[in-house]
Amino acid sequence: PNNFLNFPVIQAFTSGVPTEVSGTLQSTPSSTFTLDFYANNTADPRGYVILPNIIAMRQAVAQAFRVDPALEQLRQKVAEENAKVWVLNGSGQTGQANDIADYLTYAGVDATAPNQKPRSNRANTSIVVYNGADARIPQTIALLQQVFKVQVTLRNDPAVRVDVIVTTGRSTPDYTPPPYAP
Repeated sequence: PNNFLNFPVIQAFTSGVPTEVSGTLQSTPSSTFTLDFYANNTADPRGYVILPNIIAMRQAVAQAFRVDPALEQLRQKVAEENAKVWVLNGSGQTGQANDIADYLTYAGVDATAPNQKPRSNRANTSIVVYNGADARIPQTIALLQQVFKVQVTLRNDPAVRVDVIVTTGRSTPDYTPPPYAP
């Protein structure tokens, strides 16, 4: 129902002229939503009383949809480079490569977590840029170095089909995209 959209959480309500409702709606950033409110003179049979505060709700919705222009510009630049990135799980932590690939996708990187295992269980993250891709993906490299706090290694290997391979390690921080990220 409702195309699987989240429902608003009403936190406060003030009856009168004007009626004020406040709460939160967690959903897709940079999107427009219409919230409809209806009055009913019949009391809730469970005895609940909802007292929303419209000013706080407006502020919460505005904050939820506020986008950092610098972050959006970086995402755009990274996306335009169209770097192909694999994330391999070298930590042994279940799901880590998928979570990090999702986080990088949120940041504008074309990242996937193929079902391939590194040769060993690693302590640290490594980033390897292949076959001269460093010349055309400087923003992506800068982002990866910033996120993982390691320097990239350059390598030539014609058998590698992607631009970058990030291999996680036991010390790799947990990264997941924000809830309801696009």
